Amino acid sequence: MNPQKQPTLQDIADRAGVSRMTVSLALRNDPRIAAKTRRRLQKLAEEMGYRRNPLVSVLMSNIRARREIKNRVLLAFIAHKDYRQSPVLANYMDGARNRAEELGYQLEPFWIDDKASKSRRLSRILFNRGISGLVVSPMPSPNQSLALEWSLFATAVIGHPLPGVPLNRAVHHQFQGISEALARLHDLGYRRPGLALSTEQDERVEHNWLGGFLAHQRLLRFEKVPVLLAGLWDRPTFSKWFLRHRPDAIISMDENVLHWLEHLEVKVPGDAGFAHLNWEKELGEVAGIDQDSRSIGAGAVDLVVAQLHRNERGVPAGAKVVLIEGKWHPAGTVRRIPPNGT
Repeated sequence: MNPQKQPTLQDIADRAGVSRMTVSLALRNDPRIAAKTRRRLQKLAEEMGYRRNPLVSVLMSNIRARREIKNRVLLAFIAHKDYRQSPVLANYMDGARNRAEELGYQLEPFWIDDKASKSRRLSRILFNRGISGLVVSPMPSPNQSLALEWSLFATAVIGHPLPGVPLNRAVHHQFQGISEALARLHDLGYRRPGLALSTEQDERVEHNWLGGFLAHQRLLRFEKVPVLLAGLWDRPTFSKWFLRHRPDAIISMDENVLHWLEHLEVKVPGDAGFAHLNWEKELGEVAGIDQDSRSIGAGAVDLVVAQLHRNERGVPAGAKVVLIEGKWHPAGTVRRIPPNGT
């Protein structure tokens, strides 16, 4: 072969003893070609010095995108049955479905339980239904994963990463969210805010809320109230912490804190303010951070569709994380503190 000549797909096919289409699919990492064959042909193409023409790649990507829109490629939104009644998950799904439809895809919910999450059959069920992309919503436990053949799908996770599987994901920018909440509380005159979380909530967000709180406790010169990270998250544990440290505002993920404060005869916001770290409209007149769950769901679909357009499947070499910033929702559980503190 002339060393100056750029090898073609047919050259690679002739060398490997396969069809040109098989080479084309293998170089696009198409799961219809066996993984072993894909790796062999990709390695051969690299050894032969094959380089894709970027203009042709863009053209073929556009052609495939139009074909996918016409054929309504199926995406699956995988969600655990325990979260069927969750307003947050409903908003994730709503945002994901709307974005999928905007891009010409069809998204279907796929409810699983603990047994299904551990079953190897789940991958084949999804694949045989013609599903090409997956949006995986949060599992009940931060340590819970899925037994899927990731090489068959373009995938994005919502929220915390699945253990041992570094997939692309869309998530609320937790550090930004708690930073915004603390800045708003500071502007209102609060000076002794406290953070109260369960250890599981802290693990789910990879300690971003904890890090943001400790950083801004120093940057905004708040009085140092120890953080409550409770393995046993209940009223007695919270009450003991509150009565000992008396924060003037509580930042938490659990609206039950409002009932626990009422039990202690602490008036909100008169005696102490309260800000929720994941405000949804179902919470009503509670101040806090609106994580914009619909945009998080839409962001996950964007990641999946981008992979489909590039014909990428499986666990990426370097996972991408899309951070969605939250917005402060003002409400009656906080108040402006006069300069004299009364």
